[in-house]
Amino acid sequence: MNHDGARDIGVSSHFPVLAAAVYKTQGPILELGCGWGSTPMLKLMCRAGNRMLESYDNNKEWADIFSAGHVERWDRWEPKEPSYGVCFIDCSPG
Repeated sequence: MNHDGARDIGVSSHFPVLAAAVYKTQGPILELGCGWGSTPMLKLMCRAGNRMLESYDNNKEWADIFSAGHVERWDRWEPKEPSYGVCFIDCSPG
């Protein structure tokens, strides 16, 4: 339980909401912050739905693992697309 008594379902608890957002939208998907949870799921869903996925991380090792763009500083980063169907932000620093 967390501080307000709600049950914390832990790592990857965002899966149902993220999957629903992808399913109910169209257009490219933006992911800021790569990981073993969201990135493989988004890649699979984008491939199945013929959608573009842009992933970025400020950690070069994570960016390399997931073939994502590397961002030195988030405050200097600019998106490539004018709009996205889904923007998932789960990056460091929190």
